[in-house]
Amino acid sequence: GFQSGNLPMAKGMFTSIEPGYYQDGEFGIRLEDVALVVEAKTKYPGSYLTFEVVSLVPYDRNLIDVSLLSPEHLQYLNRYYQTIREKVGPVLQQRLLLEELEWLQRHTEPLSARAPCTASLASLLAVSSLSILSWSV
Repeated sequence: GFQSGNLPMAKGMFTSIEPGYYQDGEFGIRLEDVALVVEAKTKYPGSYLTFEVVSLVPYDRNLIDVSLLSPEHLQYLNRYYQTIREKVGPVLQQRLLLEELEWLQRHTEPLSARAPCTASLASLLAVSSLSILSWSV
């Protein structure tokens, strides 16, 4: 449930997923995604809930150290990028926003485990975020 009053989650609610890393007295980094609570499709009997990220904004690739991602996290991130392409791309194309479509395509290219390392603390944040988000996978 949600902390305020321990309100139980229910299908159709929106929430935010906000993993972060904070260095006492120095800085903090937080990633925020808006998520819709939806029914989970599982092989188990009963009713379960999961999150569907609806913010559909690519993460800054310069802040992701792919070498820190597990194969499952990398797969989740690439599926997320594919979802962004499939849902946002046609709208940009329909509105003839070709420069924006090109930007979207460039920033949602699948990441490879062989990509060069970039940042470290920001990568830690990305890994923690993907860990939380992959709970719904």
